[in-house]
Amino acid sequence: MKVIEYKVQGKGDASVCEDGLVMTPNHCAVIDGSTSKSPRSVHPTLRNGRYCMLLVSQAIEHLPPQATRDEAIDCLTEAISEEYRSRGLSVDRLRQHPEERLTCSVAVYSSYHRQLWMIGDCQAWVNGTVYSVRDPQEESLARRRAQFIAQALDEGTPAEVFREASDPGRAVILPDLIAKTRRQNQAYAVIDGFPVYRPGVQTFSLPAATEVVLATDGYPRLLPTLAETEDYLRQMLQADPLCIRQHPATKGVYDRQVSFDDRAYLRFSTD
Repeated sequence: MKVIEYKVQGKGDASVCEDGLVMTPNHCAVIDGSTSKSPRSVHPTLRNGRYCMLLVSQAIEHLPPQATRDEAIDCLTEAISEEYRSRGLSVDRLRQHPEERLTCSVAVYSSYHRQLWMIGDCQAWVNGTVYSVRDPQEESLARRRAQFIAQALDEGTPAEVFREASDPGRAVILPDLIAKTRRQNQAYAVIDGFPVYRPGVQTFSLPAATEVVLATDGYPRLLPTLAETEDYLRQMLQADPLCIRQHPATKGVYDRQVSFDDRAYLRFSTD
């Protein structure tokens, strides 16, 4: 594999960024730690999304070169499960409160198998074709937030109200975002220390000499180069910082932030 370009950018302070990259001779990956929806954290100083990303990054770095898709998934799952055990966390409580789990989405390319494995909300660009794994329920909630904000703006609410972290638009959908976590690894796949919902994992076999982009969902659209992808994002955010029009999101760009979400981008060739 040959890495061409890459970037990780937090929506705010880089020290709390929940997205990450892995680049080894055997595997390339992007990891998207899920935004915490509970005040309870597994790590004493790190939010769950960032801590999950760091643990899964380490696990991918140590994957055996010939690991199959299912072996890799089991390894990443065990890395999180072991963390629960080492901290004495109740599996029963985590089963009942999935919003408290360490959770992430990940896209991994295996050079040995020439396969791309996509688990959770992530996306890839392969020789001009875009592949994405999206949760329809989250897209529905994003549209509901957008409709709520659009109506409030029409009624005279200042846009600045929705640029704060207390965003009333997100508050409207937050209970449903939390409830949605009960479907993880029941109706859609993520890495969270519990058995992965295998029907939700997408696998693609790639030919030799293929150019690939892997990215987290902090990019609304993938394009062939980092510059083009970043430029599209910049134009979108300038036109719609609340993220309620062309690409509705479950949150917008808040004060002291540069985007609506953390983002990670990795472009490489498979030869």
